[in-house]
Formats: sequence, C-alpha cells, structure tokens
Amino acid sequence: MNNLNGQVTGSPRAALEPFFFESGGRPLYGVYYPPTVAPTRATALVTCHSFGLEHTVPARMLGLAARRAAMLGYPALVYHSRGHGDSAGDFAELTFETMVEDALAAAAQVAARSGARSIVWLGVRFGALVAAAASQRMPTTALALWEPAHRGNAFFRQLLRGLLFAQVARGHNSGATVDQLITRIEQEGKADVHASYIHAKFYRSAVEVSLAALLDGWRGPTLLTQIQPRLNLAAEHSGLVKALESAGARVTVANIRDDPGWQFWRPVWTSPALLDATGGWLNELA
Repeated sequence: MNNLNGQVTGSPRAALEPFFFESGGRPLYGVYYPPTVAPTRATALVTCHSFGLEHTVPARMLGLAARRAAMLGYPALVYHSRGHGDSAGDFAELTFETMVEDALAAAAQVAARSGARSIVWLGVRFGALVAAAASQRMPTTALALWEPAHRGNAFFRQLLRGLLFAQVARGHNSGATVDQLITRIEQEGKADVHASYIHAKFYRSAVEVSLAALLDGWRGPTLLTQIQPRLNLAAEHSGLVKALESAGARVTVANIRDDPGWQFWRPVWTSPALLDATGGWLNELA
C-alpha cells in the first residue's frame, strides 16, 4: 500500500511517466501512472483539480490517489489544465469550457496509453464541476467528488471570502468585501486579491454552472467526500446524495473531518482517511 510520502509497500513501484500533451493548441503537463498489478482494468482514473490558487492545495493528494489507483490496476493520469501549474496558457483567457476541454484531452491521453475504454473521474472542489461536465461527453464508469463545489456563484464567493481571510491572516486588510470584489470583476474585468486573480471571462463562464444540473440523469457509482471539520453532512452535499440516489445512482459517502485551508497556500496537505476512503471505493467498483 501507499504511505503519505508516496512510497509503495508490498508492491513494486512502477515508473511514473511525466509528459506534455496538447489541448486547445497549448502544451499541458501530465503524469501517467501505469498499473502496478495485472490484469489492468479497462477503466482509467483521471483527476480534475480545482481553479486558481486552489489548484495547489490538494495537488499531493491527487498524486497519491492516482498512485493508489494504479496499485489497484487502474491506469491513472494527473494533469494541469491550461494556465495552471506546469501547463501553458493565458490565465486571463480561461473559461469553464476550456477546463472541460483539457479534462477530455487528458482522458484521451490515458485511454491511448492504456487502452482503457471508460473513465473514473475524480474532481476536487471546482474540479468536481469539470469532472461532471466531462463525464457527459466520454464513456464514464464512476465519479469521485472530493468536497465538490455545487454552484459557480457560491464557489466564487467562498473563494473570495477565503482569500480575504488569508490576506488578513498575513497582516494585510484591503477593506474590500466579497460583493465589492465581484463588482470589480464585472466592471473592471478582473479582481486581484491575495496575489490571486479572478478574471471576468472565467467568472462569467462559470457563475451559473450547477453540479446538480450537470449530474441530472447520472446513475453511475458515485463517491462523495465531505472534507470539513463538521460532524454532519452539509445540506448541499446531503441534497445531492438524495437526488442522485433518487435517480438510481449508488452513492458512497465519506465524511473526512479535516480543514485543508483551500485558500491558504498549504500545498503539502495530506489525508490518510481520504486516501483510504477513495482507494476502498475504487477497489469495490465492479
């Protein structure tokens, strides 16, 4: 099994394959995790990261999840969408659709490398919206949603609120409010808070996106993990679980009592409980 240093015990560690691939005419960075057991499953795992600064916080966990998947026989791919991490692209030109296009390009890459015929999408925060949208356009076996964003508008408000709190924690108070920042995005084309930009083009493309709408009619196996300090499932998570189950989906819920600090530049966050919950769910997929 994996430990949180990325080491594999009890099984040989396959060589990872970093590479660049094209999406939208731009080179994107990806890492392919070949399966470490035989036979290889016909389903591959693709991870979808969150937007902007939130891309960095769960980066380690996405890599560990991909490695755990590979140990269970799943080919897996971690990638950076355009404008993020080691990928090319103008951050000011991002839209929700470009993030979905990049996810589909990543899925095509892992399918070409492994022969996989279907995808398990793993999306974290805003990446859950990306994964849900991508699942509509490619054969999909299952969805794993880590602390999913449910609506674009609520995500942006939470993101801006967190960035303002992080700014204050570092000793700077701009005096701006979330409403003022949103007005600035709409009127001036972007807002800069805590060294993070949100551009109007991306905001307008994603503000009305709804996870419930994207998953309308979805009936496949679903893992929903809440990653919050609270004991009970949040109302939005609970509502989504009920809606999916009513549609006939088999939903597994994991409550991970943790606070990664999504907007606090904490890139080394790891969670053994989350890794075990995701690995156990993947292992049970038939």
